[in-house]
Amino acid sequence: MTPALDAVALAAYSERDVIEKELTRGGVAEHDIEDAVQDVLMTALHAAERGTLAFSPRWAFRSWLRTVARRQANVYRQRAALAALLPEDEPREAPSPEDRYLARE
Repeated sequence: MTPALDAVALAAYSERDVIEKELTRGGVAEHDIEDAVQDVLMTALHAAERGTLAFSPRWAFRSWLRTVARRQANVYRQRAALAALLPEDEPREAPSPEDRYLARE
């Protein structure tokens, strides 16, 4: 990593508590918080690599991270809502040929 990327990574990681609070407030399930935090941190690193960090001097880096966290919370809430629509008793993978044969008997 370059020194600039190191600085962004350190700055983003130091705001971890802020990110977690925003995700929790955004309705992310407790068991998904850690993954969502990592997604926000990776978004910050990718933006730094591309040179597209979307904040200006009038907006703080923390505010930008909060916005990214809110958007990530929306993604996790949508995934949870879709998962809730799937019946739990049905397999999520296609049955194997052996399972299909046994089901006919």
